[in-house]
Amino acid sequence: EGKIQTSAGLKIPDIDKHFRLKSSNFNIILGHANVGKTSVALYLMLLYSVKHNKRWLVYSSENESYTLIKKLIEFLEKQPLNLVSNDSFKKSANFVNEHFKFVDNTRMYTYKDLLELAEQIKKAWEYHGLFIDPYNSLRKDPEMLKSLGGHEYDYAACTEFRIFCKKNNV
Repeated sequence: EGKIQTSAGLKIPDIDKHFRLKSSNFNIILGHANVGKTSVALYLMLLYSVKHNKRWLVYSSENESYTLIKKLIEFLEKQPLNLVSNDSFKKSANFVNEHFKFVDNTRMYTYKDLLELAEQIKKAWEYHGLFIDPYNSLRKDPEMLKSLGGHEYDYAACTEFRIFCKKNNV
């Protein structure tokens, strides 16, 4: 009846009927290896940046930031990078730089390390979403793992991610 407020959509019915970005929510994208999870997530993040000015903090242990930036620019320009004019490249690169920041992936983080860093960055740069790609690349704290076991460790990590999202409106 239109009495319940829904989250901002993209005004793309085929996407909006399946997915809406909700502030303060914790989402997980699951799938087999090499099926395009990162590409789909980046594309949705970019669409929300274009439509709703959303900004993102990205930790991707498996991809260099320049490859993700290249992909985002190609999504914006709707063509391979080698076909993009210099002016269009500069405009799209500026857009990506304003809406996406990348965590250094040359060091390993535990989920707690990453959340502490994300909290520090949030104080300096207002972002709306934290993308961790993939979760299973995070280093596990050996003491915590020993006392909890694998499943309980992951459950605790997800709970702390959820609390972080609520607390920081991410």
